[in-house]
Amino acid sequence: MTKGNAVGVCSVVGCERPYRARGWCNAHYKVWSRAEGRTAPSVWNDRRRNNAQARRARMKGARTGGSVFLAEIVARDGTECHLCGGPVDMTLAWPDRDSKSVDHVVPLSKGGAHDPSNCALAHMGCNSSKGARVAA
Repeated sequence: MTKGNAVGVCSVVGCERPYRARGWCNAHYKVWSRAEGRTAPSVWNDRRRNNAQARRARMKGARTGGSVFLAEIVARDGTECHLCGGPVDMTLAWPDRDSKSVDHVVPLSKGGAHDPSNCALAHMGCNSSKGARVAA
């Protein structure tokens, strides 16, 4: 392999992506660096949550609108679960059933859009129990 802008492929068998360092592509290099403790996994934040949910919506064939950020939903609706009506503790984190989550009011699988107008704050447990049903 050569250094600089020369084109080479990842040294992992079956991987055809261009290499970054140590003869590995970017994906395999990141796996190695995390396993070695050189880099920490990135923090789960509103941007990553929105990107993951938008990707999931596209895979289900749902429409995607504007970005859905938990902070904007809380500012709009307050910290009350729209399913059970109880207060959501914003300091709790997953996997606690009382932690915060973004619920699609009309589920993506039922034709709902990944858009702020179709999202509301809910407890993780309430959201999981609701599943792919439209809330009554």
